[in-house]
Amino acid sequence: MKVSGADRILHREPVEYPAEARAKGIEGTVILDVHAGAGRHGIGRAVIGGPMDLRRAALSSVLQWHFSKEAAPRQQVSVEFSLSGRRRLRRRSVG
Repeated sequence: MKVSGADRILHREPVEYPAEARAKGIEGTVILDVHAGAGRHGIGRAVIGGPMDLRRAALSSVLQWHFSKEAAPRQQVSVEFSLSGRRRLRRRSVG
């Protein structure tokens, strides 16, 4: 799993691949728009896209992340789910 801008994430919960999605062979990338609150954890969110069966797992993990004060208050996060066992996370500032 790879996180872009990981130096600005103080804490992140692991993203679990949903067993039902894995059993169905579902792969893909979930893109989220996350807004950091005053405590620098993800409070606002919007799913921009990705397989429906993977969205909840990505969202519940990302909302537990804590960002440093240097991180932009709005982050776009991509979580890539792959049955080959690799998951990559990417983060970028949005405004």
